[in-house]
Amino acid sequence: MNVASMASPSVEAQVAAAVHCIFERWTALQLAIDNEWGGDHAGQHVGAFVDAALALVLRTERVYFDELADMLDGVLLEQFATQAEDDSVEQIAERLLDMHNEYRSGHAPTAAAVLVEAGTASATRAATLAKCRAIEAPSEIVESELGSESAGDGGAMDEDEADDPVPISEVRAPRERVLPAVDEDGFELVPPKGRRR
Repeated sequence: MNVASMASPSVEAQVAAAVHCIFERWTALQLAIDNEWGGDHAGQHVGAFVDAALALVLRTERVYFDELADMLDGVLLEQFATQAEDDSVEQIAERLLDMHNEYRSGHAPTAAAVLVEAGTASATRAATLAKCRAIEAPSEIVESELGSESAGDGGAMDEDEADDPVPISEVRAPRERVLPAVDEDGFELVPPKGRRR
């Protein structure tokens, strides 16, 4: 049943974007897509899946948690041959239900929170990827502040930091861990401390 909401078109757009973000960040669904468990038409299945969830959130008068969780679980199993054994189905159903209820009352704080989380996660992923690329490329220069960035800047590098590179030859390699010696009975041998006379 289609029901009009008190929400403005901007709130509706925010909720729609948040629903898309939730499905894009759902690990079980992304694994199913990446591994083609949904077959050759996984993209079409995802589009239909998101559209069905969005229709429930925006266009249905009442949404019940159990029905929503069953729908998510059923589509995941039937269309993508994937069964989520974690509680992700319930978490997503709860978020969608919260957005539905808020949308009905004309506001969308959960949708705004989802979009902020997605933006923060994207920025963190980009910073981590940049660090990994700097570490993996031995011929390139490694930044001196690689491991000591402050938590408040989100991993972003200042322009001043880019001007102060440290050549890879000056970066110390981590110390190699020495494994303890074990005798034939499985006991760890303690190495001698000093020279014996």
